[in-house]
Amino acid sequence: MSATSVDLAATIDRFGLDDRAINDAERPWIQSEKLSFMRWQPVRFDVARGAWTFIVHMTTSGVVGRHQHHGEVFAYVLEGSWRYAEYDWVAHAGAVVHEAPGAIHTLVIDDPAGMKTLFAVHGAMDFFDENDNRVDQETVFYFVDRYVAHCEANGLEVDERLFY
Repeated sequence: MSATSVDLAATIDRFGLDDRAINDAERPWIQSEKLSFMRWQPVRFDVARGAWTFIVHMTTSGVVGRHQHHGEVFAYVLEGSWRYAEYDWVAHAGAVVHEAPGAIHTLVIDDPAGMKTLFAVHGAMDFFDENDNRVDQETVFYFVDRYVAHCEANGLEVDERLFY
């Protein structure tokens, strides 16, 4: 091995993540404090990069306030459908959605059965009122706090495997 070569195996052993599978039943569903028809299930908290992945389940039709993402968002629709009021497309089950940073949009669920979607969110998310005033912000730390509080209130262990 030359002086400039990296020992890849040692580097992965030191800094890499273990392979893991965390089954659905091992992750709690957490009721939203802000929307009565929304619950979410944590998949991953990446506090170093300010990102989180979660499954959002809207149990009926409804609207999630106008919001703007500071980073990109990837979504995969598992059940039902949803759209953004500002665009002419509808994301149905099986759809892959990419949201560019900076766009302001309003999530609309028209289906009375709701929807279930996996979201991978990078960076903060700001919420706006009808006059474009920022009224709220959510970050990975908001969701970590809600997850830990839920675990404590329900006698559950915080699953450290969710943190990267």
